[in-house]
Amino acid sequence: MSSYSSPPLTYSITLSCQPAQPVQIVAAPHISDPDFRSAIDSSLFKQWLKSTQSENGILHGGSMSLTRVLIQGVDMFGKHVGFLKFQADVFDKQTGKKVNSSMSISCVACFEILLCLIYYFLFFILFYFILFFRYELKHTWVPGIVFARGPAVAVLILLESEEMTYAVLTEEARISVGRIILELPAGMLDVDKGDFLGAAIREVEEETVIHLKQDHMVNLTSFLNQSTGYRIFPSLGGCDEEIGLFLYRGKVDKEIIEQLQGKETGLREHGELIKVHVVPYERLWCMTADAKVLAAIALYEMSKREGLLPPLET
Repeated sequence: MSSYSSPPLTYSITLSCQPAQPVQIVAAPHISDPDFRSAIDSSLFKQWLKSTQSENGILHGGSMSLTRVLIQGVDMFGKHVGFLKFQADVFDKQTGKKVNSSMSISCVACFEILLCLIYYFLFFILFYFILFFRYELKHTWVPGIVFARGPAVAVLILLESEEMTYAVLTEEARISVGRIILELPAGMLDVDKGDFLGAAIREVEEETVIHLKQDHMVNLTSFLNQSTGYRIFPSLGGCDEEIGLFLYRGKVDKEIIEQLQGKETGLREHGELIKVHVVPYERLWCMTADAKVLAAIALYEMSKREGLLPPLET
């Protein structure tokens, strides 16, 4: 007995930054034709494509190329796309390898800025129904769409040298937002092990080749109220990711700062193309859009003000 399966839905687009290489948009087998068309025409998808070609975009400059996008999930809010999940195949032209992302290259429309827009949109729709259609709410409805990503860790590394304090960041292509981003060394946690501290140290060593002493690590999120679970939720409107933030402080010679600056690291055989940046701490707050950085600064400054930090060891 044989069964016939129709070919997958496909669509081709040409980007201005790579005119000779069209991008194939493909629908997963369970995606319907109307949902596929809605996904391609959605402002979420168009904004993502625009971001990839912006000045800080991953496709700007021609070092990377986008070959295919697989639409994996579409959740409609009425006639509009509310949540969109897709996988993007981006290749580094120098190595010929696919560029990886700690988000598993999946965009659930849950990168923070777009989520805010979605929230405002939902609020407007609800207000519109109540005001103009006098919609009678007989039941309380809570949005139930979840992007399950799990726990993660990040480390704020502060190095003192010649009376200056520097922060260590990593530069990485983030396919989810289509841009090159400066951020804290971070990574996902093996849920079965549950070792936040050990995971933090391993991620730092992989991404920056800095070897941290475990007894010098400070769990910044442990200073939060017990009701928080001692974690932060960067995108709790649709994602379950919880992050433990750690602090590492040390004193180093100026030569160490110079050696770290611009160093290429990461598991390159896995598509991790990472470059280390060392920036003055006093300018850290305005140098990146990474929410982990801003949260770590807030926790560090407040815990320092409250006298919760142990003394800095040489």
